[in-house]
Amino acid sequence: MKLGYARVSTAQQDHARQLAALEAAGCEKVFTDKWTGDSALRGRSGGSELMQHARHGDRIVVTELARAGRRPAALLTWLDQLAENGVEFESLSEGIVIVPGESNPLGRLLVHLLAAVAELERSVLLSRAAAGREEAMKKGVRFGRPELLDAASKTRLVRLYKASLADGLSATASARETGRAFSVSERTVWRVVKAAEQSKAGAAA
Repeated sequence: MKLGYARVSTAQQDHARQLAALEAAGCEKVFTDKWTGDSALRGRSGGSELMQHARHGDRIVVTELARAGRRPAALLTWLDQLAENGVEFESLSEGIVIVPGESNPLGRLLVHLLAAVAELERSVLLSRAAAGREEAMKKGVRFGRPELLDAASKTRLVRLYKASLADGLSATASARETGRAFSVSERTVWRVVKAAEQSKAGAAA
């Protein structure tokens, strides 16, 4: 039986292209993951299920080697485990087929080289992304979620919170009512009030 394995790295990506290729290759069952390729395949939910399902004589198929993993040592160890269990392996893009019992040193060498290249490419990509982020931050670009409240709104929020306390409401009730008035969570109210108090204390010091 041919068992397909498809993996993407982030929740925003989908497996559609891989699934179509694996179906065309004759895979009867496909296991999927949304997980980084840096982790061991057995440590991923879909990968673990795949290994539990695979039996002697089955063939595990991926669209490209990097879908199984990027770390050469871990990938070769995994292929050895497949061979011990009598499970074949095939990577469609690279045309690699490894059958237990058949000597295929060229195939193993190709696996090692391609995995090493994939790992290097990812390292370079991450390094470039980090450098770009650092340069953008120097130019004043801010990352993360945008602020829900501007400075003036924060000032009004703190005033309303304190007025609620003065009216006899508890701190929790004041935060809840203030949050409703500004369409923010109680947690945001606490954060803004705390920041205002720290700023006031710093100015007085």
